[in-house]
Amino acid sequence: MITKQIGEAMLAQVERVNDSPDRLREVIAEQADQIERLKAALAAAHDILDQVAPDAIRRPKAAGPSSLSNSLEATTHNGKPVISVAESARRARVNYFTAVRYLQSGWWRGELVSNRWMVYADQPLTKKRR
Repeated sequence: MITKQIGEAMLAQVERVNDSPDRLREVIAEQADQIERLKAALAAAHDILDQVAPDAIRRPKAAGPSSLSNSLEATTHNGKPVISVAESARRARVNYFTAVRYLQSGWWRGELVSNRWMVYADQPLTKKRR
């Protein structure tokens, strides 16, 4: 049960927070500016990476939230599409560690890049038969 004092305190808090809708608009504008600055910095980092390591793993430049969910799908390495171990395990319907064993044994093609396996997506991800 909410006492009268708690209700009054809640009301005072709501009024204090909602006191300045202009401040809320300012915060939203500041955050939008920060997002634009971060996008520009990311684009600059991509350009530097292109110059320094042309064979590095490439991800598409972020254009919005939808591109983030597709970033693993669009990743390439050595000109070939790659996916993560977790995604390959999901597609093959095997355990994550089974997928790692398939990569280590050579059953699936992939490369170890910066201590992370990248699985080539242009291959059939078949299970081993016993």
